[in-house]
Amino acid sequence: ILFWPNSVFSQLISIKVYDQKEKFEEDKHESNWDWTQGFSVKDVGVLSIQARSCKSSHRYKLIRVDKRLIENTIFVIVEEEDLQQPTYMIENCSKYVSLMVHQPGFPKTVDYIDVMEKIPFGIINPEEGSHSIICQFCIGSLKSNPKMVDEVEFRINIEEMDKNELIKIPTGFCQGRILYMRTYTDGSVSSQKNTEKSGRITKYIKFTDTFDEDLDEDETVKAHTLEINVKELGFSLISQVSKFDRKEIAYIYMKDIEFEIMETEKHKKFLFSMNSFQIDNQINYNILFPVILKPTK
Repeated sequence: ILFWPNSVFSQLISIKVYDQKEKFEEDKHESNWDWTQGFSVKDVGVLSIQARSCKSSHRYKLIRVDKRLIENTIFVIVEEEDLQQPTYMIENCSKYVSLMVHQPGFPKTVDYIDVMEKIPFGIINPEEGSHSIICQFCIGSLKSNPKMVDEVEFRINIEEMDKNELIKIPTGFCQGRILYMRTYTDGSVSSQKNTEKSGRITKYIKFTDTFDEDLDEDETVKAHTLEINVKELGFSLISQVSKFDRKEIAYIYMKDIEFEIMETEKHKKFLFSMNSFQIDNQINYNILFPVILKPTK
């Protein structure tokens, strides 16, 4: 039974994890965990929170907190997270891009996710409004001196499901990769032997190299891909005024053009993007509006 000794302070609960005695004697690192950040019991639902190690910023335990309302009583059920069916899972299915993930306000507590790797995940500060994470990217595997991409930082709300995003990752001059991000729930676990775990839902944050993640390995190998990247392109529209005289009527300018086509036996993907596009009116230099079309910020 829990009650608040002082209603003036924030009504939050923190948890401190103690390992079993025999485990404490075997490994002192795993027995010294800090208090978790506080969480409220006002809203029912399931959270996975991190109990950080006192001695290492990269070590933590995942604690599953299930808040249930039963006959006007709020029950807070605390247990160690099931790493096979966690509350949150970050899965990197990219073969070329590695991930670095941290939460707002905790830039030093970074999770590293290599290519073709997935990790269970938990929230450090449950009271942080959006339950978001910040992703940064490296070109290549973490095992082989990857190149850090400083220009891209991507924020994800891990509670917002059924979301699809396209992330452009520059790899060099006029070159880059496309990474696709999807959030979804992956059903529930039903077990006749263990009814306590039935109905559990895992929220996935998944990164892939292809938009259609259902492409199998054989299709990916057989894919035909054409990629064209152009830094700047400009051309003029010329009109023939007379038999021997021509005049420029418009100038068209484009910048950072990316064109990609990928085709397999079952799928076809087309991608076209442009950072800037402008048309200048060249018919008369004294006209009121010399620019016909230009981008806006």
